[in-house]
Amino acid sequence: MSGTKKADYSAACREFEEVQATTCASYGQCSIGSETRHAHKNRYWDIIPRNDTRVLLEADDEDEDYINASYIDGEEKKREYIACQAPLDSTIYDFWSMVWQQMCPLIVMLTALKEGKTIKCTQYWPDDGTCAAYGPIKVHHRKTFNLNPFTLRTFTLQKYGEEDRELVQIQMDTWPDHGVPTCTKVIRELLWLMQRIRQRSQLPGPALIHCSAGVGRTGSLIACDIISQRLRQRKSVDVKRTVEGLRKQRPKMVMTADQYYLIHRLASELFPSPSQPSASCSSESTTPMTMEAQTSHTGELREPRAPSEVTVRPTDTRKTTQYLNGRFEEYATGVLYMHTKRMAKSSC
Repeated sequence: MSGTKKADYSAACREFEEVQATTCASYGQCSIGSETRHAHKNRYWDIIPRNDTRVLLEADDEDEDYINASYIDGEEKKREYIACQAPLDSTIYDFWSMVWQQMCPLIVMLTALKEGKTIKCTQYWPDDGTCAAYGPIKVHHRKTFNLNPFTLRTFTLQKYGEEDRELVQIQMDTWPDHGVPTCTKVIRELLWLMQRIRQRSQLPGPALIHCSAGVGRTGSLIACDIISQRLRQRKSVDVKRTVEGLRKQRPKMVMTADQYYLIHRLASELFPSPSQPSASCSSESTTPMTMEAQTSHTGELREPRAPSEVTVRPTDTRKTTQYLNGRFEEYATGVLYMHTKRMAKSSC
């Protein structure tokens, strides 16, 4: 790490300490999830959703409405995301109930099922080409695509008396727990994939993001997505305020200084400013860091042109309708092609 980067990182660490100090008071407002009756539904005893932002399951008995998940506001709308812990064996039914009730179009999974010798997540979906029932909801695993370093899975959800729904899961299992990827390229690409899928989904609900605890990697990705949206709209960015806002909705979002610094790196690399080439900290100041998006930005998430037989554009109503009606394979093939081209062109 160069001297400038070391200074930036040190300043980020100091600022992250300020964030932790200003947001720790909200941790005491999590009494419902901390109740003994809900202990078996929490993966970690110290990661509990706030009372006022927790997702409530539709249930006749209030004892059954709890799930360790939180609504998170986005840049453009309220409750744009759900930040959730990884399902346990005892909460898979609750997980799919939430996905159905909230009309989620997308699940982003930022963990492996097992990291080292530690179970980080229960496999909550059926094997490729099979179907499983989780209470009244049937989940058909239609196909798996390898979009290295991501795995993309497509599902059809069915419930008696309701129309079928198409759902996409993106898994990134190379992001280390409490750490960060060595290169921001994979984060930029993940944001692009999320954007493409949400734009083309018929479901209006929040994107569901989870790692293992649903705070560290999950909070970092949501912060990156919010900041990238602001920059695309030529709005100023304040990383400190963004992370503080997330932590006021779900405690401990963005858990480490490394994750906090990653958000600054990504903001700088997405839209570098001619007058301020980096969005990261100055070693001479610990005040909140901001940057203004420029008209001539170089990191815009553009979609490379794919072959005509697999191209799917937002204005191509015929192919978009095919996707919404369940013919996802053609669309996913186009995404795979564009993803490969982008990964080949982009750099860390």
